[in-house]
Amino acid sequence: MRIFDPHIHMTSRTTDDYEEMYAAGVRAVVEPAFWLGQPRTNVGSFTDYFDSLIGWERFRAAQFGIRHYCAMALNPKEANDPRCAGVLDVLPRYLAKDGVVAVGEVGY
Repeated sequence: MRIFDPHIHMTSRTTDDYEEMYAAGVRAVVEPAFWLGQPRTNVGSFTDYFDSLIGWERFRAAQFGIRHYCAMALNPKEANDPRCAGVLDVLPRYLAKDGVVAVGEVGY
C-alpha cells in the first residue's frame, strides 16, 4: 500500500524515521511550517527555516524514496511580533518554489 501523510513535521525527526516510514508504505508527505518551540525574532530566522524545508528536508526525504512537499507559514504565535512583519514580504517568493503546496499550518 502506498501512503501519503498530509501533516508531519519531519524537521524534528531522524533519518531512521524516514526509513521506517518508507518500509510502512509512506511515499509522500506534506510538512507544514511550524513554531519551533521558541519565538523567532527576525525575518532571517524564517528564511533559514524555509530554505531548509525546500532544500535540505526535500533532499533528505528523497534519499529514502519519499516525496517531500511543504506548506509555508508565519505561525500565529509569531504573527503579532513586529520584528517578524517582513516575513509576509518574503513569503510569496517561497510559495512559487517547487514542492510548496500550501500556506499555513493546516491551510490547505
